[in-house]
Amino acid sequence: MALAATLGGVFNMASNFIAQRMPEGQFNIFDTALSALGILAIPALGMQASFAAQAAGADTDERRKQLAATMRGALVLLVVVWAGLAAWWLVRERQIMAAYSLSQPAMLWVVLLILLVTLLTPIPNGTLQGHQDFFWFGWATLLNGVGRFAVLLAVVHVFKQGALGGLMGVLTGAVLVFGIVTWRTWSSLMAPSADFDWLQWGRRLVPVTVGLGALSFIMQADALIVREKLQPLLTADEVDGYSAVRKIAQALVFVVGALTSVMYPKVARSFQKSQPTDALKLTLILTSVIAIGGAAAATLFPELPLRLLSPERLLASKTLVPPFCWALVPLALSNVLVWNLLARECYRSVPWMAALAGGCWWALQKFSDRPLNVIGIVAVFSSLLLLVCVVFVWLEGRKDRRRA
Repeated sequence: MALAATLGGVFNMASNFIAQRMPEGQFNIFDTALSALGILAIPALGMQASFAAQAAGADTDERRKQLAATMRGALVLLVVVWAGLAAWWLVRERQIMAAYSLSQPAMLWVVLLILLVTLLTPIPNGTLQGHQDFFWFGWATLLNGVGRFAVLLAVVHVFKQGALGGLMGVLTGAVLVFGIVTWRTWSSLMAPSADFDWLQWGRRLVPVTVGLGALSFIMQADALIVREKLQPLLTADEVDGYSAVRKIAQALVFVVGALTSVMYPKVARSFQKSQPTDALKLTLILTSVIAIGGAAAATLFPELPLRLLSPERLLASKTLVPPFCWALVPLALSNVLVWNLLARECYRSVPWMAALAGGCWWALQKFSDRPLNVIGIVAVFSSLLLLVCVVFVWLEGRKDRRRA
């Protein structure tokens, strides 16, 4: 599973570097659209974690019936949420295009289709993860990256298309994954079901969604600010260069995401059954080694990743590589700790995470007058998020020791 998810992450990263060969200025539009998707899909983030935890404990007939009812109810809810977003999108189309300097209305609707698939996928995907069916969970993750890479390669190098064609590649990979994970969890979805307890489900879902949403927001919000506020002040190469450096730094987070995917159901099952596990310790050690090692390498050879992965016109952005990589090291570690806290149902940490996400957005709006300032703000709030996570992990450890 870890190998397949890591390879899937590598292909996803490679897709982004292929996208850098888009016509001038198009890569930043593509990157901003992906970041917007990451934020718009926040309602689905808690779904995967919630279903992974529920499926991990579905070891009786009654719990399997509750799982089936929850899957069906959640699918209906997310379609309703998507329909609301689509209606808002239709009303605000001109304002959105003007704010982000877009020229193709079709791009907004392709993003909307990707969003629909992105919202629905976490339900079967989380169920597959909770069942610890890591063979197919890994294949789905791998094929998502491979599908996106193949289509982007054709779109950019053969058909010479820009951001719109790149988003079609993303849609292809997303649909492929949704088909695979739905097929593997079809029996759970169509199983006999119990009554759907919306209240009990919501009590678990809302804090998980807010916690993971705060993590995602801190990682993605800078792209929207750069496109909205700095894009008019920078050249096309500077804007694309920022996006290229951003993708290099985010690779540290996405590569270790595979380890977190394996850890979460194990911690959730351990918590539900009151059994000890070393999953957090091992995941945190591996994440630290990869993230710190990657940032150190980027500091020693800042030009190398751009020279290998980006067109020559973006090399001038090499000075941003070390600060951006180090800025996301705390976020990579926070990713592990946030998932651990939510698996243990430590929801008292969630308001603090949400407050940090709000503070990050305020700071980005207030002080983003050049790329280095944006990176500095991301670094500060990533570090604060890590501090909050460490404090609550320590408090949870004290609680466990008292019980023992």
